Amino acid sequence: MWQHESTFDSSASREAIWNLWADVENWGSWNDDIEQIELRGDFVPGAEISMTPAGQEAVVLRLTEVRKNELFVDEARFDGVVLRTIHRL
Repeated sequence: MWQHESTFDSSASREAIWNLWADVENWGSWNDDIEQIELRGDFVPGAEISMTPAGQEAVVLRLTEVRKNELFVDEARFDGVVLRTIHRL
């Protein structure tokens, strides 16, 4: 299994960052790599996000864990691979 971790320090509050994360439909306003994005359902486990990175085909992400102001986990499955991303505050 391959793992990668990166961190970023910010003076923004947890709540401010969480509000950006939970507002999936507007991720493209602060992430130039997103051409199109859609949240199917509420920002809760089981919801799906259809995200089209710039110049690429759409990827479907499934939220597997959501803990307000703490973390969310999404998974993409393709070609027998599971790509799990943990976004932690």
